[in-house]
Amino acid sequence: MTASSAKSSGCGAHGASAGYDHCGMKTTSASTAVAGLRCTEHQNGVAHECAACEDWLEMDKDARAIGARSQVVALKNGAMIVFTADTPAQVKQLQAMVAKRNERMTAAYSGASDAKLCEDCKQIRGAIASGKLNREVVNVERGVMALVTSNDHAVVQRIRNMTGQPIAMR
Repeated sequence: MTASSAKSSGCGAHGASAGYDHCGMKTTSASTAVAGLRCTEHQNGVAHECAACEDWLEMDKDARAIGARSQVVALKNGAMIVFTADTPAQVKQLQAMVAKRNERMTAAYSGASDAKLCEDCKQIRGAIASGKLNREVVNVERGVMALVTSNDHAVVQRIRNMTGQPIAMR
């Protein structure tokens, strides 16, 4: 499903009713819905056109379909998103899914594709281009760990906002 078809029939990636432009993301937490970077529009339950957001939602849905789980862990300088699976076959599928998504996101964030991005994802792209945000995906024994980090407080705040994690008090 494309983002435009999701908007026209509700947000199909989230199970919203036809004819509505809001989805269930508004009432769910990052650990029970989609772990990872969620733009403001998805946090507020508004379906919109963004290749990065749509790709993340599809990958998360596919990971859940094979029985994988996800969790966001707040770090002092960003967030760690951990995807785990139980069987070796599930782990292999999960790692392939995340690698494929990471390639598409690298292309979208570097401007190497014609992917349309929402305002939050454009700001992430700018932070990556300026060297203020680092993304790293690492295969681990039971799945995949994605690190999204920065030494810039404003970028860390954006990471925390997009992962649904509170800002650590200093």
